Amino acid sequence: MPRNEAGLPRNLHQLVEELHIGVILQGPSAEIYFCNQAALDLLGLTEDQLLGRTSFDPGWNVLRPDGSAFPGSQHPVPLAISTGLPVRNVTMGVERPAARDRVWLLVDAVPRLDPEGSVVDVLCTFSDITEKRAISEELRNAKKMEAVGRVARGLAHDLSGMVTAILGQCDALSLGDLPDHIRPSIEAIRGAAERAADLSRGLLHLARPRLGSLRTFDLNASVRSFASLFGRLGSSGVRIEQHLSSEPCLVFAAPEQIDQVLLNIGLNAKEAMPGGGTLSLSTSLVDIPAGDPRPLTPGPHVLLTVTDTGQGMDPATKERVFEPYFSTRGEGRGNGLGLAIVYAIVHESGGAISVSSAPGAGSTFEVLLPLAHEPLAHEPLAHEPLAREPAAEADRQG
Repeated sequence: MPRNEAGLPRNLHQLVEELHIGVILQGPSAEIYFCNQAALDLLGLTEDQLLGRTSFDPGWNVLRPDGSAFPGSQHPVPLAISTGLPVRNVTMGVERPAARDRVWLLVDAVPRLDPEGSVVDVLCTFSDITEKRAISEELRNAKKMEAVGRVARGLAHDLSGMVTAILGQCDALSLGDLPDHIRPSIEAIRGAAERAADLSRGLLHLARPRLGSLRTFDLNASVRSFASLFGRLGSSGVRIEQHLSSEPCLVFAAPEQIDQVLLNIGLNAKEAMPGGGTLSLSTSLVDIPAGDPRPLTPGPHVLLTVTDTGQGMDPATKERVFEPYFSTRGEGRGNGLGLAIVYAIVHESGGAISVSSAPGAGSTFEVLLPLAHEPLAHEPLAHEPLAREPAAEADRQG
């Protein structure tokens, strides 16, 4: 029935329409017979698409907080119907086909019973917690990275000592008069030790990402340098697009560490586009208002956005993208530290990083760094610290 014929008094109907939370009424078979405009907006549906559907409709694409499927029989409204009791504070992720995105909702379902205790209908209300959930995940990641950093420092110290001893023995043996058939074995040991040394350096990046002199520089120059380098890394088939701010995007950080951020995100994107594609880089100035719940200092910031047209990530992969040692690449192809190092560098620089992605829809990384107020000491010339491969190779997750 039309939404204005749901049996609500006119003044109550007007009040429900003005609410900023979604309101749905569902009958005893979980069929939807009333909804307000906020519900339509949050679900990304029209009135004709929503009314008459039930919680069991196979067209729903609903996820649990861990990214697994959320069966209709276990949705809040069917549970409220089967138990006759309210079901509250259920987090549900709803895929919105028209917008090609996902909204996270906090859902309550309260049944209305007749004198015999049978369910007459269920009032379902829900609010958008997408941003709050992302911020909460960001804080959890920050705490996790802090703990990982402490462990990484100890591991890097121990590993470095062992690697130094192994390489020293290899050098000593190489100076001796050895049979030719022994030398390849020594070189194999040396190669393994050097790879272990790379891992040790990666752990140090993770534990203490700010290794280098801090200064004010224009992030636009770093992006241009990265774009120039990217083709020299064998990135054939990947087209670079740059959309840089016309204003200087000054940041106060260690330039080589920001280079590491760009390179690791870029290599991650390259792996996600094995058949080629487009890598878009943009910079802009944004203002973070007071009271913003993200772990950022209010005020002007530089926003770096890196978007690829690659394979994208499913929800479970996206949730773990910044975890150390997490990689979707085959065994022996990367050490799983690339994006974990990116996360550590950005946060150590006073910024924040987030990623949005979906299977087949590519990935977008957004990096926010505080805008530096002090002027440049001089106009930068060729910004070329990106001449070497990153200490920890990026690992494809997106």
